[in-house]
Amino acid sequence: MPDNWSNWRRFPGPEYGGAIEAPMGPGVYEVRRISTGEQVAFGAAPDVARSLSALRLHPSVKSWMSRLRQQQAADDFEYRTCAAATPSVAKHVAEGLRGRRRAYLTRRVGLKGGPNAPSFSM
Repeated sequence: MPDNWSNWRRFPGPEYGGAIEAPMGPGVYEVRRISTGEQVAFGAAPDVARSLSALRLHPSVKSWMSRLRQQQAADDFEYRTCAAATPSVAKHVAEGLRGRRRAYLTRRVGLKGGPNAPSFSM
């Protein structure tokens, strides 16, 4: 299932509206900051489109400066999705992906010799 990820898509700007292209059913989603690649949201949802819409920035302040800042902030995020047959399958896949990511990051820290790196003695 993780091979069926959609392409990365930018969030529609809060000023101009626009639809989020995502499954209107169960699946997994990931949101990242474009400028840094940092993952800011990840999870399984019974309705992926609704969950992503809830994350989207909406203008609430009338000042044009605030709207400009919100637009710039929205432009820095993108998302991708992966549909699932049922909510329980989506949850299972999300847990598996979290585990793989954690294992990868643990190995990466260990290879760099960081503070959590395993020590070897002879």
